[in-house]
Amino acid sequence: SDFENTVQTVLKYLESCGGVTSVQHTERPPATQSSIDLWESKNSPYVLPDDYKSYLLLSNGLLIRWMIEMNDEKLPIGCMQLNPIKKVKRINVTKFSLNDRDSGDQESSDEDEYLAESKQALGSKIAAFDIDSSCRGGRIGLLYRGSTKNPQIWFQALSCKWFFVAENFTNYFRLMIMHLGISYWWYAFTDMGLDPVTKQWLRLVIPERLEVDKLGSKKVLEDVQDNYDFNDDPSRTKEEW
Repeated sequence: SDFENTVQTVLKYLESCGGVTSVQHTERPPATQSSIDLWESKNSPYVLPDDYKSYLLLSNGLLIRWMIEMNDEKLPIGCMQLNPIKKVKRINVTKFSLNDRDSGDQESSDEDEYLAESKQALGSKIAAFDIDSSCRGGRIGLLYRGSTKNPQIWFQALSCKWFFVAENFTNYFRLMIMHLGISYWWYAFTDMGLDPVTKQWLRLVIPERLEVDKLGSKKVLEDVQDNYDFNDDPSRTKEEW
C-alpha cells in the first residue's frame, strides 16, 4: 500500500543521512475491524474517516524514532508516532480558540473560509481526538466541527489555540513524513512559526522542507497536495526529480 511504501522509503532515507543513528521502527500489527467498530460505538456519533481506517487496518499505529550523533553523544531528534486505536482519546475542547492568520491581499482559500466560518460559530459542536500522545509542545487531534464525520487535523499549541494542519489524515501522514517527525515541526503551521532549534535540525537533515516551511503554512499545504509522491525521497518534490 502507499502507507507501507512511505514508511519503508523514510526508513531508507534516514539510514542514508549522515549523522543519523539509532533508527528504530516499532512494527505494529493491524487493528481489527471489531476494535474500530468498538471505538466508534464508544465515541458515537463520531465516525473515523475512511483513509484513517484503511491505515489502521494495515498498522494499528506507528512509531519511528531516530537520533543524531554529535560529539560522541546521541540526541533524540525525530519521532513519527500515531496512537493505536485504543489510545485515540477525546480531548477537552470546551474553550476552542482559533488562530487569527491574516490572508492579506491574497485570494481566499478553503482554509481561510473555514477559519472565518469557525470564528463566527465557536458555539457549534466541536470534538477532537488525540492521535499522537507523544506530541511535544501541544496536541494533534482529529477535529470535528459541526459534523460527526470527515474530521480535519488540527494542532493545539501551548497557547491553547488551535491551528489547521491538514484537510485529512492522508495529508497529515504525508506532512509528518516530509518533516521526518522532527520535534515541534507542527509549529510551521502556527502564528509563532518554527523555533531556532527546530530550524537547525531541519537545515541539517532535510533543508528542502525548511525552505518550504519558511514560506508559511499555505505553501506547505500546496506542496503536500500538489507535489508530494508517496514513493519519493521525503525531502524532495516531484518537480525536483
